[in-house]
Amino acid sequence: MPDNCKNRLTISGPDKDIERFIKENTNKNGVFSFKHSYPPPGYEPDLSDTDEIAGLVKDKLLDRKVISSEWHTHNWGTKYDCWSDDDPLGPQFHDNYVEFMTAWSPADGYWEKVSTIYPSLVFRVEAVMDTLEYYKLLTFRNGETRREPYKGGSVY
Repeated sequence: MPDNCKNRLTISGPDKDIERFIKENTNKNGVFSFKHSYPPPGYEPDLSDTDEIAGLVKDKLLDRKVISSEWHTHNWGTKYDCWSDDDPLGPQFHDNYVEFMTAWSPADGYWEKVSTIYPSLVFRVEAVMDTLEYYKLLTFRNGETRREPYKGGSVY
C-alpha cells in the first residue's frame, strides 16, 4: 500500500485560461482527473462517465488503475490518478485551487507535461506525506519546474 501524498494545487494566470483548464479537466460533476489532459494509452475520456464518479470508492478505483500503474508512474510520477479522501465524488475545484491525494509523490511528471499544454498558467503544488515527514513546494510553468525550499510548518 502506498504512502498517500496530500496535495493542494493553486493555479494562477488569466481567469479565462484558469476556467478553460478547469472545464477541460473535470467531468460534468466537477470531478478533477489527471486523465483528461494527459491520458494513459487507450483511455478515451468521457466527461459524463457516472461509473467513474461512483468508482472513486478506493477499492474499485485501485482495481481499475493497476492495469497501467507502470505507465502512470513513468509519465505522471505517481502510481494512480488523483483521488479525494474528503469528498466521495472525488477532488473538486474551489475557485482556482483543488486538494487531492496521490500515491507516493505529487505527480511531478504530470504537472510538467500539463504546464506545456497550458503555457499561460502557473501551477503551484504543495505536497505533504505525514508518514515520511515529506514536504514539497513545486511550481510548474511551461514545462519547467521550480522547487522551493520548505521552511517548516504545514504546507497548507
